[in-house]
Amino acid sequence: MAGEVQFNRDYTNYGAEVRDFERTTDVSIVLTEVLSAFFYPLNALIGNKFSAQWLGEGDKGPNDPEDLDLIFEFSETEVSGAYREIVLRDSAGVATYGGWLIAGGVVNVTDEIVNGYRVIVVRVDEQDIRHENDGSFYQPVSGGPAVTAAAAARRGRISARWD
Repeated sequence: MAGEVQFNRDYTNYGAEVRDFERTTDVSIVLTEVLSAFFYPLNALIGNKFSAQWLGEGDKGPNDPEDLDLIFEFSETEVSGAYREIVLRDSAGVATYGGWLIAGGVVNVTDEIVNGYRVIVVRVDEQDIRHENDGSFYQPVSGGPAVTAAAAARRGRISARWD
């Protein structure tokens, strides 16, 4: 369960390797909301990578891929910074926005559980940045100045969008 996350799948590559649960309508709706809320242009999704992970508590059933969670890795664009966004899937396969991770560095999903979800640690410049789900979505909870700067930049983009 725990281990390093590999961003090696392309969401917009609708070839034989893209599985049905990875491109369902509900995931696309959540991604559209994420793209518009955080100023990601559509090309931020095209060609960028994602990873299907089990972020819930306990063991994942071997025959039930529909509720795997997806972590998308968006590159920096002229409009938005680089971020990793999470789409959570419930036991019925319904997708919801699951929060964000600091971009850059290696992502590791741990076996530690907080509020029913696995803790995610991103290693950036020899610093571990811990991300926890507060019961609704993931966000960085420790990591010093890198976390403070990233959160402030993200808030600036959100408030600029809705002001």
